[in-house]
Amino acid sequence: ILIPSPYVAGDVPGPAKKEFAAVKALMEQQKWEEAIGALELMTATYPTLSGPYVNLGIAHFQLEQYEDAEKALKFAIETNPLNFDAYTQLGYLLRDRGRFEEAEQNYLAALALWPHHLDSTYNLGILYDLYMGRFEDALKYYVLSQQILGGEDRQLKGWIIDLQRRMEQ
Repeated sequence: ILIPSPYVAGDVPGPAKKEFAAVKALMEQQKWEEAIGALELMTATYPTLSGPYVNLGIAHFQLEQYEDAEKALKFAIETNPLNFDAYTQLGYLLRDRGRFEEAEQNYLAALALWPHHLDSTYNLGILYDLYMGRFEDALKYYVLSQQILGGEDRQLKGWIIDLQRRMEQ
């Protein structure tokens, strides 16, 4: 049985929800500079909300502004230590930058908050498989990701089969 998400965003003001929806649309259109401008305004207007900082980190990452991305994601965690998406996004950034142990710690921090967070289990499996050579751990997280998805994800199924074959050799 899957554990439901424990994250409660709390009281998010109505205007913030509207602004956030507009920013998400900019991000979906890959208008990163515009999104950054809107997110910086949101962080000034709603400094206690961690979501805008997470998305600010994502937008900076997309523009290869890695230091700014890392700062934004770390500030998201400071703002709300229960935001497992912030830990996962920081883990993804750190993995991309070759900082594998730090990435692992962030994925594990997210999973300490919610053991069935799909993005964290999935990315931790990738980290262990492709970057750290910890195949048994990778298999565990790939299988867990498959269970969270509630069915047969073809890509994950292929990765599991491939990993099992590599482990047998």
